Amino acid sequence: MNAFTTGAGYSIRRYFHERRVYREVRRANREVSRAFGAPRRVPVEKVALFSGAFVAVAAAAFALTAAAPGATTSAPVLPPVAVPAPAAAGNAAPAGEFFIKPDLSNLPPPAMTVAPPSTPSVYTIAVDKTRHEVYVLEETKDHYRIVKSYPADFGRERGDKVVQGDLKTPEGMYYITTIKREQELAAQYGPRAYVLNYPNDVDRAQGKTGYGIWIHGSGIGSATRPSEGCVVVGDRDVAALEQFTACASPSILISRYSTPRASSTRLAARQSGHQSAE
Repeated sequence: MNAFTTGAGYSIRRYFHERRVYREVRRANREVSRAFGAPRRVPVEKVALFSGAFVAVAAAAFALTAAAPGATTSAPVLPPVAVPAPAAAGNAAPAGEFFIKPDLSNLPPPAMTVAPPSTPSVYTIAVDKTRHEVYVLEETKDHYRIVKSYPADFGRERGDKVVQGDLKTPEGMYYITTIKREQELAAQYGPRAYVLNYPNDVDRAQGKTGYGIWIHGSGIGSATRPSEGCVVVGDRDVAALEQFTACASPSILISRYSTPRASSTRLAARQSGHQSAE
C-alpha cells in the first residue's frame, strides 16, 4: 500500500476527487439551466443539484471502498430509473424535444362566436386611437392597401370602454348595423352616423356595458372634437365614408395600433378650439 492510499496522501487524493466531481455537477447544472432557458434557478436545476450531490456521495463512497484493504472494485448499484411509456402515435415528440404535443382534435367548440355581416366586404375600416386617424383599407391578394385616411377624435377619456358613461371609445371588432342620414340626426352629429354593434358578444361576455357607439360627423365642418365615446370625423369625411359601405358593411376595427402620439399642434388644428359636448 503506497502513500496515496494511506494517511495524508489519501486525504489529498480524496479532496481533489471531490473537487472534480463538484465542478462536473456545477457544469451539468449550468447546461440544464441553458437548455430550459431559465434566467435564474428553477426546480429542474434543483433536482439536478440534488442528483449531482448523490453522485458525488456515491463516487466518494466508491473511492473509499476501493482504497480500503481487501475491498472489491465492483461499481455501486444505482436505483432503477423509471422510463415513461412511449407516446401514442401522432403525438410523439420530435427528436431533441422534451414534451409531447397535445391532441387538439377533440377540443369542444367555442362557447361564443361573433357573427360577421352576411355579405363580406373588400374594405376594412381601421380606427387608430393613437394616431387619431380612420383608415379605409382594401384587401388585396397578399396584403391590405390604404385607400383613404381621415382625421378623427374619440371619447374624452383614454382607454377601452368598460361601463356606460365612462366617456371612453370601445376597442374591438364591430360592424355597421344602421346608417343614419342628415334628416334623422341632430346638427351636432353632422350629415351621417354609422351605428356600430357595440356591445358585441365579446363585450357582453367581459361584462362591458353601454350603447349608442357611432361613427359620426362633428357638426362643425372639417374639424373634429372629443365625444362621449363615439368616433368623430369631419362632416365631409363622414359623408365620404358611405361610398365604402354601399355594397356591404365593412368590418370596423378599433384599437391602439401605433406607439407615436399625434402632436398637440395637429390635434389642436383638428379640434379648432371646439370642445362642445355631444
